[in-house]
Amino acid sequence: MPKKTDAREKAVRTAARLFQLHGYHGTGLAQIIEESGCPKGSFYYHFPQGKEQLGLADDEMEALFNRTEAQSRGAPSYLRTLTRGLSQRLEVSDYCEGYLLAGLAFEAGSASARLSAACSQSYRRWNRRICEALKTFGLSAGEAASAASAIVSALSGAMLVCRAEKSSRALDELGSVLSRWLNR
Repeated sequence: MPKKTDAREKAVRTAARLFQLHGYHGTGLAQIIEESGCPKGSFYYHFPQGKEQLGLADDEMEALFNRTEAQSRGAPSYLRTLTRGLSQRLEVSDYCEGYLLAGLAFEAGSASARLSAACSQSYRRWNRRICEALKTFGLSAGEAASAASAIVSALSGAMLVCRAEKSSRALDELGSVLSRWLNR
């Protein structure tokens, strides 16, 4: 039986940190492999397409969605919990990390069609996760789809403002406004 390692998780965490600190183009594949301590063979086993494939393996965001859904008792609670979780991701790194997707989407726009498509897919995944949660909490399919699209855009903007201000204010206010809106 093959030995299970944490090489994939180490590479994902290291790449996410480096992409957020130095940008996608400012981070080399050799740097990711070296800093993660991931053997080169293991790295290419998990990411045969290299850095481009690794760019959006945001396991922490999936975990945040799962925790948020499990802890929430309704749509307002879900949105407060989600915005608080996103704030905590930013706070832990003094607002230097925590929102990988925006930087990658910005850099990928002109550099890589495949990375740009992966960014789009990640935003659609966020949208789908939020839409499904809102339907679970009683919104109709149409209401949930419209709300999820607006919420993803608002979250993205608020996270950028939080990074610029080095403060969670924008996400905290957004969580409050969205939960009041859905509580009407």
